[in-house]
Amino acid sequence: MTTVESAKTPLFPLGQTLYPGVAMKLRIFEQRYLQLVKESMRSGASFGIVPIIRGREVGSAPTFFPWGTLVNIVDFNQQPDGLLGITIKGDRRFNVLNHSVREDGLIIAAIETLAAEPVAMPGPQDSDLTLLLQELVTSLEVQDFFPDPQPTLGDLSWRLGTLLPLPPDIKRSLLKEDDPHVRLDIIRECLVDLANGEKPIN
Repeated sequence: MTTVESAKTPLFPLGQTLYPGVAMKLRIFEQRYLQLVKESMRSGASFGIVPIIRGREVGSAPTFFPWGTLVNIVDFNQQPDGLLGITIKGDRRFNVLNHSVREDGLIIAAIETLAAEPVAMPGPQDSDLTLLLQELVTSLEVQDFFPDPQPTLGDLSWRLGTLLPLPPDIKRSLLKEDDPHVRLDIIRECLVDLANGEKPIN
């Protein structure tokens, strides 16, 4: 089920893809995003993270992938260099219906929000990927971001998509897939290609 948001949603384009249930730390220094964070913290409203296809995170508005993840600010602090640091966590996925760019460069979009996925746990056929995720979390020392030792099937796909060195187009394409089984199949194909020294094919 989807919900068309009537309100305009501010977007924060990033050079990497963020998925539901995944946390990320950001350093904020551009005025447009400082204002976005201020408004979000005051109202508790979510904003959208979208992956960049062409362009940069700073300066003029980049070309971005039309699927993204709504996020909430879960922590903030002042960095040693005086910049604002925030921790965001992904919530629901969304599709951008249309967008405009304000004078200050902030992108505002009308979005279609996807409902949360039904909760399903990994089965015996997913034990290989569950073990791989545990190994990645330990070796990369990201236990603080992925503390749950028993992720749902959806969590498994999102966390592997985050931690594995998949090509950016593959990471972006996972956002469009509603079925976690399909996402895990895509990841398995990529792992085979990586093991064979080949670039995964989108």
